[in-house]
Amino acid sequence: MSRGDGMANIVIVEDDIFLREELQNILQKEGYSVVSISSFDTPVEEIIAAKPGLVLLDLNLPNLSGFQICRTLKMKGIGPILILTARNQIRDELHALELGADDFLTKPCHSKRLIARVQKLQKLYAKMSMFLNWGNSN
Repeated sequence: MSRGDGMANIVIVEDDIFLREELQNILQKEGYSVVSISSFDTPVEEIIAAKPGLVLLDLNLPNLSGFQICRTLKMKGIGPILILTARNQIRDELHALELGADDFLTKPCHSKRLIARVQKLQKLYAKMSMFLNWGNSN
């Protein structure tokens, strides 16, 4: 899967406006379509409405935690989910992965590392989708 091929949106769920804008710029420069969630009243509904191809999710958010959002999105079949958080405790990473997160990065994160993880998850999900669709055609 190539970058910028019009695939589904990357949805950024980050309450820090400066970091949110920086992430959006980094991803857009790589050719990705980006939607940012800036209101946290109904984040799950906003994420689903954006039809995410990948969710970039912070854990420390107002109202619902990123853990709760991750669990709910996975129960609804939404993914991949890449956690990007300042929380650097192993228990937080393991908890996020147990809830269904596909990858976990701590802030600050080098932009090339972020792009590499986004690409990896998109390729993985594209392969899974092709496999599942192939299996359904028989």
